Amino acid sequence: MERFTKSYNKYKQTLGLILPTVPLLTYEAFSHFTWGNQPNAWDFRSHMTIKSIKYFMQLGSEYTVEQVQKITTRESNILHPNQWIINQPVPLSGHTDQVKDAVNKACTALGEGLDKIDAAEVAAVDGEWTAYRTMTADTSDWSAEKKFAAMESELESDAVVLYLHGGAYYLCSPVTHRDLVSALARQFKGKCFSLKYRLAPQASFPSQITDALLAYMWLIDPPAGALHKPVPPEKIVIAGDSAGGGLTAGVLLTILQSGLPRPAGVITLSPWVDLSHSFESSITNAVTDYLPELGAKHRHKASKAWAADGSQYHFYAPNEAVIHPLVSPVTAKSWEGAPPMLVIIGEGERLRDEGLFFAQQAAQSGVDVNVQLYEAMPHVFQLLRGHPSARRSFMEMGKFVTRVTGGTSEESGARHWIDGRGEIGPLADEQYRIGFTRDEVIERIRNSVEKWGSQEMLEQKI
Repeated sequence: MERFTKSYNKYKQTLGLILPTVPLLTYEAFSHFTWGNQPNAWDFRSHMTIKSIKYFMQLGSEYTVEQVQKITTRESNILHPNQWIINQPVPLSGHTDQVKDAVNKACTALGEGLDKIDAAEVAAVDGEWTAYRTMTADTSDWSAEKKFAAMESELESDAVVLYLHGGAYYLCSPVTHRDLVSALARQFKGKCFSLKYRLAPQASFPSQITDALLAYMWLIDPPAGALHKPVPPEKIVIAGDSAGGGLTAGVLLTILQSGLPRPAGVITLSPWVDLSHSFESSITNAVTDYLPELGAKHRHKASKAWAADGSQYHFYAPNEAVIHPLVSPVTAKSWEGAPPMLVIIGEGERLRDEGLFFAQQAAQSGVDVNVQLYEAMPHVFQLLRGHPSARRSFMEMGKFVTRVTGGTSEESGARHWIDGRGEIGPLADEQYRIGFTRDEVIERIRNSVEKWGSQEMLEQKI
């Protein structure tokens, strides 16, 4: 009886979330085939997916942060026979002091007068090796060592992507991003290490940078007994989507500032590089994106993890630190010395302008930047599996990893526009240029943070 009650309550809760979407999706389906108020690049499946995600994201304010975290970080029981998934702890090993010193140095040096921010305590974290799998044998009872050897036997590339998942720094895990990461690994015929970094608000800035840097150094110099052999930095690409894209940029700044060996390249998908949402597209693209229309301040029920008392408006960092380059990389003074970058952005996403500005600033610092803008696509549109734009973006990521890790000499430093059919062409100057200076962006961020506590903002809902 107890088992029946638990199952009933579980399905009752699920139905309670799904049933309210029926009228909404019915309306959206009808509109798709009648007056067609969606972008031409959206097919029916994409339209329904985007509107469904937006609905579920708006439900967040009805739950505590712990409840939402539990939903988005739980282990999946869904088996994917074409994915290698091998759990892997990242121990402290001998890099603790090195990592802490590097993050401390970057926090202080890049702060430009901001009060000193102490690096978070370095902690052991977890992650998982991910690769595309062709083997059909049942490996469920194999040891991690045996699985890793079998995975390696199927790979053609010795490149490794260190992947940092998105989720606004407080949601998701490698589990939620397995499809994306394994699809990327398939494109360059290598393996990815997907990091389960600590989440805010339980662990806030710079904990996530500390975790990512620890994983990077662990890849380069693993302790005895590790599954992998040392990976040269010129064979490592750091990649991430959304908050993971911002974290990728922050880790890169830390590496450059501290003099640690730089990776072969970085990939950012829809990077969140302005924590304040101060650019115009955060408002003008609200209709064509699924991100909440008010992303600056978290709206969750008060809980042990988040008192919601108004003293701090963001989970990841205190108000005064939002302007810090490690938190909002659009404020970085220079990207000189950075490795090649691939910046992929959706034209219809709310983070479009900040992603373009980030790419421009890096290019102006002499960095080899390949920026790609995809017609009408929303935030992290790679989740729209099967859409021509998503397929094209995975192909481009695979080509980039192969190029920067030494496989080819394909075009670099390019600007591309990709239409709704996945066809690639040049990106026009008027689509690329944002028109702000760094000082103007810093002032806009300051103004945005000041408005967070205004009555106008407090009365808005996501």
